[in-house]
Amino acid sequence: MAKNKNMGPILAGGALLILGAAMAASMSGDDTEPERDPEPEPRPKPRVTQAPAPERDLPPIRRVRTTPSVENMPVPKPEPRPAPQPAGQVNWSPDVAEKIIEAYPRSRGIIGPILALASEIGAHPVWVANLIHFETGGSFSPQQWNGKQHDALGLIQFRATTAAELLGLPVSYRTDKGYPRYDKATLREAMERLEAMTATEQMKYVRKHLVRIARSRGKLDTKHRLYMAVFQPSAVNKGPNDWLSNNVAELAEIRAKNNGIDTPAKYSAKVEKGAKIVA
Repeated sequence: MAKNKNMGPILAGGALLILGAAMAASMSGDDTEPERDPEPEPRPKPRVTQAPAPERDLPPIRRVRTTPSVENMPVPKPEPRPAPQPAGQVNWSPDVAEKIIEAYPRSRGIIGPILALASEIGAHPVWVANLIHFETGGSFSPQQWNGKQHDALGLIQFRATTAAELLGLPVSYRTDKGYPRYDKATLREAMERLEAMTATEQMKYVRKHLVRIARSRGKLDTKHRLYMAVFQPSAVNKGPNDWLSNNVAELAEIRAKNNGIDTPAKYSAKVEKGAKIVA
């Protein structure tokens, strides 16, 4: 291939132009770097949200009760027991017993049961003492009979049928209303057993009779109610001036046997008339 004779001078001239431009730039003292395109801002990283775990049917939590060993169990402290009430101080001031004994010296042996019984049935102990004083003619004797009739005995003048029932003796039959009836031998046995008792022993049956009345007819919290529980239990809830019985024949019999007594008020007046203490 033939060489171009004019290429040499052209290349030399171009080199000189480039060298001259470089020298001129260095002599001008301009150190400014050429402008560059701004770098693009970094893109925010996408948030990765974790999908919630699928719900699973978990078994219910079971609480395991652990039984402490005997060595570690606390020893319970015993609760303090109330001090026993001495006889003569059952819900009553101490001087009540002294006043009753002062009025009725023969009541000394049963003063404790008298106060305890009064508290249980809602009565005043003076009423109970006055009632026993009246029924026994002041003797406070469990062997006291009711005079000529000789059909009632003891601290509250128990009748044979009542005594047999309280003693739990065998019943011969019952009436249409459910009242027990006993044969003569059983009634005689009941009175004999009552007569053989001490006053303290017989007070248990006085209590049994009056508590039974109080539970079936209400508290004996008035004189009339208490006295009727002994004299005529069916009249406990009657007013002071009501007839003791609504049956004319029965009322006449009560009057004949009890010196004209036919109302609770008349019987209460009899008891209070001979009383040596009031409340």
